[in-house]
Amino acid sequence: MPAQVRRMPLWLAVGITVVVALPFGLLLKGFNLVLWIAFTVWGVYLAMGGTPQAAKRLLPAYAGGAASGALVHMFALALSSWITTPRWTFDNGALIVPVTLAYFVGFCVVVWWMRFSELVQTSSLAYFTGIALTLGAVFTGMGDTGYVGHSPNQYVYVIGALIVSVLSSVLGCAIAALSVWLNGVRQPAPEAAAAPVGTAEAQPA
Repeated sequence: MPAQVRRMPLWLAVGITVVVALPFGLLLKGFNLVLWIAFTVWGVYLAMGGTPQAAKRLLPAYAGGAASGALVHMFALALSSWITTPRWTFDNGALIVPVTLAYFVGFCVVVWWMRFSELVQTSSLAYFTGIALTLGAVFTGMGDTGYVGHSPNQYVYVIGALIVSVLSSVLGCAIAALSVWLNGVRQPAPEAAAAPVGTAEAQPA
């Protein structure tokens, strides 16, 4: 296991990081980011290794999932304008038949195409998190923001949720990196630093 130089205890590092993140979600006057997205991505960052290299995989995979979720929801909006009967509705007024059909077809497609992206395959946690949190931003009203001028257009509204979701994921990676740095810097174990030339690298357990 790599050694770790402690700067401060984990509980203090987390507390400081949360306080640093709060203004981004509470004080930006119409351009607030979504803290529950940022905090969830913080956890994904740690689950994927907790290093800047993890962020290089996490952010594009998350953005791909976010775009996929937004496109599926836009497909549901389009079908809802074409299929208007029967008028069975969910509690929020969405039409059951077109939304169910769009989500079934849409998510079959966005999962099927994962086979063509090595990044998404190796970072599927970030990809599915992007889908889930972007749809969460849509369903909780996070698309009606200053980023899209509070547009009443439903498609623009989804784009607003997508923008907020992706920007919040960047904040999540930033605060996760800060918490790791505050807690301590991981150092290579001394015995692992001098592997003989020409030998195979040790594989993680």
